[in-house]
Amino acid sequence: MNKQILESLYGIGGQGSNIDLTGDNVDQNVIRRDNTGKELAKSRDFDDTTAQGEFFKGKDDFQLNARQEEIRQYFIQSKDAFVSYPPSAGKTAPIEAGLTELFINKLNNPNINAPHILYVVPRKQLAAQVADDFRKKVFYKQLERYYKNNPNISRNVINEQAYLSVAERTGGQKDKININFYDGYVPMVVATYESAKELISGGMFSYKLTHIIVDEVQELVPHPGEGINKGLEDRYASLVAILSNASKKTGILLMTGSINQMSIRYLSDYFNSTYNRRFQLIPRFDPALAPQPYGTARDENYEGQLLNRSNISLQPMKALSGYPTSAIPARLNLIKDIVVNRQFESVMIVFSKQRTGQGIFRMLEDLIKMLPSYPPGYFFEEENEHVKQVIKNNGQGIRLDDSRNIEYLKYFDMRAVLSGDKEASTGIVKDENNILYQSVIRGIAPLIGPMNQLHKKIVQYYFTDNKKIHMILGTDALG
Repeated sequence: MNKQILESLYGIGGQGSNIDLTGDNVDQNVIRRDNTGKELAKSRDFDDTTAQGEFFKGKDDFQLNARQEEIRQYFIQSKDAFVSYPPSAGKTAPIEAGLTELFINKLNNPNINAPHILYVVPRKQLAAQVADDFRKKVFYKQLERYYKNNPNISRNVINEQAYLSVAERTGGQKDKININFYDGYVPMVVATYESAKELISGGMFSYKLTHIIVDEVQELVPHPGEGINKGLEDRYASLVAILSNASKKTGILLMTGSINQMSIRYLSDYFNSTYNRRFQLIPRFDPALAPQPYGTARDENYEGQLLNRSNISLQPMKALSGYPTSAIPARLNLIKDIVVNRQFESVMIVFSKQRTGQGIFRMLEDLIKMLPSYPPGYFFEEENEHVKQVIKNNGQGIRLDDSRNIEYLKYFDMRAVLSGDKEASTGIVKDENNILYQSVIRGIAPLIGPMNQLHKKIVQYYFTDNKKIHMILGTDALG
């Protein structure tokens, strides 16, 4: 692997190494002012309220700021861009808006060429989340509107077609990409880096690709002290395969949340010269736009990087590490705050991969004894022929709305999960007393790498979207 490329991806090589980013770690919620009362800039600040909603106002529910509209335009026009946008600042929204526009155009004009998108992420669980987001926000919404006045198209058909519109390719999960509608191939494939290499290296789908998005580019490098390993080398080889094999007519967006602008400029120049691409930087490169010193006067025209606008707090809790002895009081207080007093809306406790299944399931057994279950009807739960067919066919035929039906959680094979397989089956024996189902109906749940993907999606839905699961015990090896 090229050392300069590796260092630039990590933000320590090339011209990026002399930039001090330590000032980025500031309290973003505190507003500071100078002697005149003027608000002082925070590190890497950017006023993204400019022209809020004006570029995309009235276009299918999306409101994009000026920077997001710039990303959308590059996507729509199949142009290459290297996007630097901090986590949770909204870099996915312009992709959703652009794909919505392309999909509507195709539905209304069946004879035009169809867009086909490859969306690449580093981990399979992130792939599952991205895939479901696009299924819900783009394909289901537009299919529902398109078939609104067609009495022959049921909601179940729309659900199934929306689900099939996005295929997941993550090693263990290999959804079909050739389907009998929409130009013969799925509109979108979400894949991990390794699976993307297989897709882009040959086959009819690779020739049909119109857009490629490579997200989380910073994941191509090791964390401090880790060194280069085979997984990183494989991911970098996948990026090389994408850049080498993608048609020049295919637009490529590289996206990152944590590589500084100077390193991005170096990478863009390298990729352009080596692979004959035309990457432009978003935001545009200008040495004056490098991270501002904390406390300098705010400039409303500043085009630097956005702040992270999410409200997520990560807190190490050493008191929990001594389970089952010293951790018991801390654990009881935490459960009381989360589940009973609702001090927090939702909490995920993440354990290292060494404390995997067995330890987490042991804790859940105790919690099941301590906590009352919610009343019947609190969660959506429906047994029907569709559920039985999905179980019988080991997950084949899933529809989009299956991620909210906890009936599937009654089919859970804990032994398969503990065996460490890449992805356990849903199980074929119905058992309402299994640890997964009994945990969820109490507002708690496990989230472990080998769990079946559908089970994970149900847990995620009630944790993030529906807010009925308030605590997750997970590992840092979700995959």
